[in-house]
Amino acid sequence: PFERKLRGQRALRIIEPEGVIRTQHEILDKTAALPGVTAAAFASAVPMEGPIRVWTQTVYVDGQRDDPGTMPPLRRMKVVSPGYFNAIGTRMIAGRDITWNDIYGHARVAIVSANFAQEIWGSPAAALGQRIRESPDAAIWREIIGVVEDVHEDAVHQSAPTMAYWPVMMESFGGAQPFVMRAVNLVIRSDRAG
Repeated sequence: PFERKLRGQRALRIIEPEGVIRTQHEILDKTAALPGVTAAAFASAVPMEGPIRVWTQTVYVDGQRDDPGTMPPLRRMKVVSPGYFNAIGTRMIAGRDITWNDIYGHARVAIVSANFAQEIWGSPAAALGQRIRESPDAAIWREIIGVVEDVHEDAVHQSAPTMAYWPVMMESFGGAQPFVMRAVNLVIRSDRAG
């Protein structure tokens, strides 16, 4: 369970997924309000943290048929809060970012990297409105609402991996119903860095 300490109060345990997200959102809002902070977000991992913290698994594309006996290529994936791409300085190439309305409304949405979009659909714009899911038997397809520029995850001299980005809370994901990311990395952009 998610636990936190509040100025000498005993630890609070938050069990419900929405309570976890609301608490994380509150921490994020307070962080964003600090002097000098220009953007704040959180994610399951940050760039250059290495492959251990970024999931690698197949991502299934609606309408794409794989040859019998083969599996789709492995992709990297992260769960991200709204504003994550702005906080790490990554441009949205097509479409839009995930919003808090998407999170709290359990919108079935996803974002992919430009190289993923290029490989499968030929262009970032063509990826918008397409659907992906995390396993062949997942009941829920997620609509691609945005495409972001490629991010070097392992090292600047290595090619950026193809990525799928999922919301930090979903009605179902990877067998968890509902799914919430309880351990996250805070990302802060500041005009005072230097």
